[in-house]
Amino acid sequence: EAYAIVETCRRADYLLHRQDDFALFTDHRNLQYIFDPHSVPSSVPKYTADKLHRWSLLLMGYKYEIYDIAGDDNVWADLLSR
Repeated sequence: EAYAIVETCRRADYLLHRQDDFALFTDHRNLQYIFDPHSVPSSVPKYTADKLHRWSLLLMGYKYEIYDIAGDDNVWADLLSR
């Protein structure tokens, strides 16, 4: 899910640079911590930590807010996966 967000931001860059924040809705609560460049624990392999750091730096160029939706309440994911 993290890669999908990063790739979408790269491809839709011209739409996402705006005055207001945009919202990211996910049922993967850990994304809030994955995209924080200071939260990668030392137990994560260096190549993975470096990739997460690059992704978080890329996303720092955008104004966004991540919202966590419980899996049972996330009807859009169910609709898209069928």
